[in-house]
Amino acid sequence: MRTKKGFTLIELLIVIA
Repeated sequence: MRTKKGFTLIELLIVIA
């Protein structure tokens, strides 16, 4: 259950990093 609340923040950090 992480399609718009437990992946946006982490994914953003990983993508930006």
